[in-house]
Amino acid sequence: MVYDAVIAGFNRELQDIKQLHHSVPEIHRGVLLCRKTLYRLREMVRETGLNTREAEIRFFKEIKAIPLSWLIYFTEVGSCELRKPRADKDLQKQFYKKQLHKADKFFQKHREFVYYMEQGYTHRDPEYFTRKTLGHFPVFPGEAHYRDPDFSTSHDLLWARVMAMQRVVDYLRKSRQQISGIHTSAGDSPADHQLVWTASKVSLTELIYALYSGKVFNHGQADIRNITEAFEVFFGVRLPQVYRTYASIKGRKGQRARFLEELIFHLSQKMDQEEAI
Repeated sequence: MVYDAVIAGFNRELQDIKQLHHSVPEIHRGVLLCRKTLYRLREMVRETGLNTREAEIRFFKEIKAIPLSWLIYFTEVGSCELRKPRADKDLQKQFYKKQLHKADKFFQKHREFVYYMEQGYTHRDPEYFTRKTLGHFPVFPGEAHYRDPDFSTSHDLLWARVMAMQRVVDYLRKSRQQISGIHTSAGDSPADHQLVWTASKVSLTELIYALYSGKVFNHGQADIRNITEAFEVFFGVRLPQVYRTYASIKGRKGQRARFLEELIFHLSQKMDQEEAI
């Protein structure tokens, strides 16, 4: 798809901004980058169009959602940075706790849609991610500036908000940890290790969903996006289509968890060989 090159350029510029701390000037840079990218995508859609339903779904679900979600993220974080207490640490902790509570309410309100996306379902994609359902927009007061009737679907903004709020939750938690003097060195310096993921991204997606299903992170409270972003940072890979990849894994004939079965086979083989010595 011609839009992939635009997103690749966006991701390269985004990396420079993400490596810096959440200062207001850098947040402003992020907002400008997102707006510039969304404007370019909108102009490309007007010029070249989306000729098939599949292309339209992919664009609004996987392409536009990337810069739009980061625009919402930078807007939310910028608001927090401007409104947070400056001196009293206890007040800062209370502030971040209140913001986390608001995020929880958002996820609870939209839990059915979040579940649909995290499970990699696709049966309602034509309803959610094509423009034929323009009359069924979820209403978010004060967010009309995000919408363009010729460049929106009923759920593309909601999907972008879900992705953005998952990142905002990470930002809020890390901010609280910093106030409390808790540091997560593994997350602060991901480039210090020498591990490189050399298997396929499909295999990594299979592993991520296995860990998610096993509820091994945060007492089962971590969601797919949290786990995926942690793996992306640690291994330096991009998994922009993790939900779609999972859907293809579910649709396999015969043995579906092939990578996990392969790991089990190799581990069992290694133990058998060691016992035979």
